[in-house]
Amino acid sequence: MKGLLRDLRDSSKGVVPAVRERKEFRSIDTYCGFLGHGRSGHSLIGALVNAHPNAVISHELNAFRFVNRHVPREILYGLIVERDRWFTANGAKWWDYTYEVPGQWQGRWTSLRVIGDKKGGQTSRLLTDNPHLLQRLRKTVGVPVRFLWVIRNPYDNIATKYRRPIKRTMEEWTSRYFVALSTVEKLIETELDPSEILILRIEDFIRAPAEGLDEICAYLGLDEPPGYREACASVVFPKVSRTRDQVTWTPELRKRMQEGIEGSPYLRGYDYESTTPIDN
Repeated sequence: MKGLLRDLRDSSKGVVPAVRERKEFRSIDTYCGFLGHGRSGHSLIGALVNAHPNAVISHELNAFRFVNRHVPREILYGLIVERDRWFTANGAKWWDYTYEVPGQWQGRWTSLRVIGDKKGGQTSRLLTDNPHLLQRLRKTVGVPVRFLWVIRNPYDNIATKYRRPIKRTMEEWTSRYFVALSTVEKLIETELDPSEILILRIEDFIRAPAEGLDEICAYLGLDEPPGYREACASVVFPKVSRTRDQVTWTPELRKRMQEGIEGSPYLRGYDYESTTPIDN
């Protein structure tokens, strides 16, 4: 009951923007969501899409929480734009990073075509536990749904999580990583049409951000206005942090990691020693 009351209270925050922006919402033709693991680069990609003048991607709203409560389309969209304005007004800061793209369109837009929410890991878990939510989302928004899955070297991903305030052992984080991986793989195999998922490796994106933006915008049906890709590329980190080197891996855990990596068609090619041009 407490969860229901909380969700009803939170969903009420979308009423005013839903009324205020209802005409703007009519031009939306794509809903964009995120799947995958936290600490993989989803926040960066979400912020760059959000900087486009025809897109709004809220940060960590957890939109599926409201889809689960049968929140109407306009209220859902109102919640997204309200969250986006809040995040932008607070400097687009999250954890240790600032995701502001100077001179672009975060927190505002010219005309809306793409709307969505950046909440990767929890979205994957919710959809696995409640696969009907995906169909409910499709019905709620009434436009094509597109998901982005950003993948990072699993060693760096797990090490970054381990070094965050939530204290779990390396073994626990490793187990959680591969459970989440199987969750996303199952969604791709059983619930998503191939047109509904774009898979990116963050290492490839950071090596060539302008080309990566071209791919994302084409997937979402967005034209790139003058200066957009250059502004976005200018705030991309110069390299992926090798946090794998900042924690201790036992031989047993390294073996377990590599077996899990080689068992997934989406992770093949990653290992502990591998580097890319951006690491050199």
